[in-house]
Amino acid sequence: MATENSQIIIPNAQEPTKPLTMITIHNSIKLTPTNYLSWKTQMEVILIGYDLQKFIDGSHPAPPTTITTNNVVFTNPAYQTWLRQDKLLFGALVGTLSLTLIPLITQSKTSYEAWQILANTYARPSRGHIKQLKDHLKNITKGSQSIADYMQSIKTRADELAVLGKPLDQEDLIEKVLEGLDENYQSIIDVVNGRDSTISFDELHEKLINKELSLRNKISPSPLPASTHATNVRSTPWSITNRTPQLPGSTSTPTQGIIRNSPTNTRDNRLPARPFLGRCQWCSTQGHVVSRCPLIRQQFPQVQPPPRPGNSSQSRPPAPWQAQANVATTIPPNTTWLLDSGASHHVTTDLHNLALHSPFDGTDEIMIGNGSGLPISHTGSTSLTTPSHSFTLSNVLWVPIMKRNLISISQFCKSNNTSIEFLPSSFHVKDLHTGAILLQGRTKDGVYEWPLSTTQSRPLIAFSSVKTTLSE
Repeated sequence: MATENSQIIIPNAQEPTKPLTMITIHNSIKLTPTNYLSWKTQMEVILIGYDLQKFIDGSHPAPPTTITTNNVVFTNPAYQTWLRQDKLLFGALVGTLSLTLIPLITQSKTSYEAWQILANTYARPSRGHIKQLKDHLKNITKGSQSIADYMQSIKTRADELAVLGKPLDQEDLIEKVLEGLDENYQSIIDVVNGRDSTISFDELHEKLINKELSLRNKISPSPLPASTHATNVRSTPWSITNRTPQLPGSTSTPTQGIIRNSPTNTRDNRLPARPFLGRCQWCSTQGHVVSRCPLIRQQFPQVQPPPRPGNSSQSRPPAPWQAQANVATTIPPNTTWLLDSGASHHVTTDLHNLALHSPFDGTDEIMIGNGSGLPISHTGSTSLTTPSHSFTLSNVLWVPIMKRNLISISQFCKSNNTSIEFLPSSFHVKDLHTGAILLQGRTKDGVYEWPLSTTQSRPLIAFSSVKTTLSE
């Protein structure tokens, strides 16, 4: 973070030829328990610039408090100058600490003592601290990180070890970087290992960044014009606010999703095409949306991508509504059903939950929070049975890429003439007319889950297209 520093010269009555310096550090890096190295680097260069580093490195100790001349004891002007300057520096140090760390140095008498306390607290070369850093460094892999984040995480740990007096050899550092890469970077690994001399960290960083860009360009299909997508979203006259039942006192931010109609050809009105800069929520690759993800096509070959804009044989006007569903981020068993007040259709991840199912031949898709869509493969109906009742789930959409089976509360209540009462740790399904409790369920992991022990899915009938639902 950039710093803006100001220097104020204060007259010194004790030694007029030695004015005092007060430094003010604006927008500085505040010291926290995790950024000592960055903070220390910032402070050292500033203090060296003002010629004040001698106060914190111990090379300029306090002079005697008094001097004796002709057997008369006087206050030492040099001590008064030193004391005032040291207090000004101490105040500047306090201003660069986070509030929780200031108590660490409240008992310090000088800026040198405060500096040493902070160094001993966060940069003391204890065996446990060094071992912790080495273990962390050993376990770092690129994974889904960007190259920039991956390299930064390694460099940060290596720098911390250097501060503790255990610097990594350059060759060991490069070897650690290569060990954490996946097979996509094998060509770079082979080139580096084939060199006679050790490559520098900066040069390796540059080569890996270029390789990462090359990989993104290969996997990303031609992006859709951003203006086409925006036109399609705006064409819908209204939208439904996603509201998922939550436990009292709990907080939840589910990813919102809506079923959208694929855009029609708006070539004459759209802005110049711009590349899509978002990331796929399935493979985390920048440059394409989840409905165009090549990895999904490999894992779910039965799911066909939606038609591209401009295909008049498959284009149709936008539907005058937007159906919604939540996209869960964890993968439970496919037999689990969650109650969702924000979903206007039931959604299942498992085709076995439907029978007499027919492929969905429309262009609608589940749209998630970043504007990308999840394709709908089939449609149908099912039922959830208990020893005493059977509940119908109509208009169920099969979306293989979804992570949870969702029960639309509004659809459920309409189809079964029921109401649902939500309590802090449970819910009741009641007969709409008599108020009798038909089913009791509980919460699990902060969500309302249909009780598995009483549930059996029984297929009913299928409908061939979600178009029948759109007309309701």
